[in-house]
Parts: sequence; C-alpha cells; structure tokens
Amino acid sequence: MDSRQHRGLQIAATGRLVGTGPTWYVPSQTDDREVYRVDADRDWCSCLDHSETGFRCKHMWAVEYTVKLGIDTEGNEILTRTARVSYSQEWTSYNAAQVAEKPTFMRLLADLCSSVPQPPQTTGRPRLPLSDMAFAATFKVYSRFSEPDAHAGPVPTHHGVQPAPQGGGERLRRGLLGLLHQPVRPVV
Repeated sequence: MDSRQHRGLQIAATGRLVGTGPTWYVPSQTDDREVYRVDADRDWCSCLDHSETGFRCKHMWAVEYTVKLGIDTEGNEILTRTARVSYSQEWTSYNAAQVAEKPTFMRLLADLCSSVPQPPQTTGRPRLPLSDMAFAATFKVYSRFSEPDAHAGPVPTHHGVQPAPQGGGERLRRGLLGLLHQPVRPVV
C-alpha cells in the first residue's frame, strides 16, 4: 500500500464522503473548507495532485475504499458502501464523569493503597508510610505532577517519597505486588 492509498484509507474511515452514482465529493485532509470532486467512472479528481501527476490520488482511493463492487456466487453484482457509524452520546453523564474523574480516582487509589503493609521501623529517622509512597508514585503517573504536587498529606522533603535505601524499595515492591493479587472488589 503506497502513501496515497494509505491516506485514502484514512479519508474513507472518516465517513465524510458524499456521493451518488459516479460523482463523489471528498473533503480535504488539510483544509476543512476544501472539497474535491471525484468521478469514479472516468477515474478523475479535481485535486492538484491528480491533475499534475495523472496518478490515482488519495481522494480517488478514498472513493474506491468507500464503494466496493463485488460479484456474488450467482454472478450478480453487489454494491457495498461503507458508512460511518455514529453513536449518540449522553453528554450530561459524560461531563459529570469527567468532572468527578480525579476525585474518584484519588478516593479509589487511597483506598487501594491503604492496604499496603507498613513494616516496623527500628532505626533511622521516621519515614513516610509505604502506603503514602505508593499513592504518591501512582498519582504522579496518573496526573503527570511532580512528587511534591502528588502527595496528599504534608509536603515531604525531596527524598521523602522515594523508597528507603535499607530494603524499603523491596518492601514497597512486595506491597504493590500484593495489591495486584487482591481480588477485585466492586466500585461503589
């Protein structure tokens, strides 16, 4: 498949082609105001690419992909036209879900991370709980924030969210693996 065929397939996938019989109107990929006329019977397009090169342009390929002529087992011609399927959207629910996404994610993540076991600390300065580290690291990925912005509680120092060097990383890894193996609970 050459580049014209590939772009024609992309145009056909939009489902925005309009045509009856051999004449089709194909929207431009680069300018929403531009529409090209394609005559499928004459293998002709009004675009500059076709008029300058004489090759089948992407608009002609889009029409070919949109309208397929086939022959069934009895020798009858079958005209197959692809159509873009659109589904209705319940915008009120969609908007409400978008607004509630972050708080809901934070609540579910906090609930999930609360089950990370915290091993007893015997030496050294007090560290952040492993559950807070797991929350901050996961929320950082979800929200694309830096560590101080991702922490829910008091802002930790620059090294506070990182796993402790004396085996803390391994404990955090085991705790996160334990979360992955928990049975799925219904979301309420």
